[in-house]
Amino acid sequence: MMSLRLTLPARSSASSIRCAMMLGLTLAVGVGSGARANPALPAVGDWAGPCYNCYNYAADRKTAFFVQPFAVRPAAYTCANVTAASGFAVAPWAGPAAGPPPVGWPAGQCAAGHCLVALVVTPPATIAAVRAVPGNRFERTGNRNFRGDYHWYRLNANGVWSHKMGQTPATTFDAAGVALTAANPPHVAAMPMITVAGVARPLYAFCTYLCVPAPPAAMPGGFFTAGAWTHPMLMRSWTLRRAGIEDRRRDLSDIAQTARLLQRMPTRTSQVPNPMWSDTGADRGYAVAAAPDAGPDVPPYLRVHEGVVAFYSDLDIDEDTEVLYYADDRGLESFLADMHACDADLDLDGMVDSADVAFLLARWGGDDTASDLTEDAVTDAQDLAALLAAWGPCPRAE
Repeated sequence: MMSLRLTLPARSSASSIRCAMMLGLTLAVGVGSGARANPALPAVGDWAGPCYNCYNYAADRKTAFFVQPFAVRPAAYTCANVTAASGFAVAPWAGPAAGPPPVGWPAGQCAAGHCLVALVVTPPATIAAVRAVPGNRFERTGNRNFRGDYHWYRLNANGVWSHKMGQTPATTFDAAGVALTAANPPHVAAMPMITVAGVARPLYAFCTYLCVPAPPAAMPGGFFTAGAWTHPMLMRSWTLRRAGIEDRRRDLSDIAQTARLLQRMPTRTSQVPNPMWSDTGADRGYAVAAAPDAGPDVPPYLRVHEGVVAFYSDLDIDEDTEVLYYADDRGLESFLADMHACDADLDLDGMVDSADVAFLLARWGGDDTASDLTEDAVTDAQDLAALLAAWGPCPRAE
């Protein structure tokens, strides 16, 4: 489920509300007499922030970061398990498998106070094909562990469907650039493709339509509640990619970890022009988000790419966000590249050794994501095994 357009003008006005303050906010409005809860418009410009994904967007509720319906991810995503994990009710007309849509569809599909969304999931054949490819291009723990992906679309009150691919801005077009109108709803629309061993395969296939309360009673998986940074994480870093495959991510929850990263922050002795980064290509650089009290020299969000570091005044990126650009004169980009290439180097010293074992054991049995190498919501023997398998000097990122 998954970078964002970074050509916003720098503005000096007051910062907008952070992602950390958005957990209880909903933008849903009534339609007509208020009997329905579809968002009035796609509001694509209001969803450019790096911390919202397609699940947030479809449910019209902002949290941070990248909310997910699963507490523990399954071995493979399927239409059935994603639908069940979401807790959303299947719409009266679930999709083409139920026959032709009823007259007037999609009107009247959801009860008062609910809006219609669509779910698409990676087909089993694509998952099997990826798993057969050596390496870790599609899954950081190895392609053999590829779970697939899933994605959400929402219907707006103006009759237009829209969606948000991970960190990219929301859009009202499908993968072929065709508008998502009544004539091209999600069960008809073109889906993204990925190339696996030289063969183009669909990343998604239509699953079902569901009805979502507006706002949902809860959005599991966010790390903020009531505006407070409640997770032990001090910083989060992730790769920026346009593909739907989940980004590589590292959470830093230890002062020594963050100190190494802060040593690579740019000196900011002089600003550089806006690099006008392209929105195309798989490599989009790296992003870092920091806790609100991380320090006066740490922005809420930064991006580094092609030798330039962009400091953002807010995580919730909009027209009021101030963006300042600096030369990457301390090697932040290369540091992050090496960090993401060596997950088992928990203390970020370039080696997987006894210090990393001590780091992991200090978090044994807990859910600190900084030590959860297998991403199963607990630090245990499987994480220790993964660490020992990576013992020795870290590989340098290419």
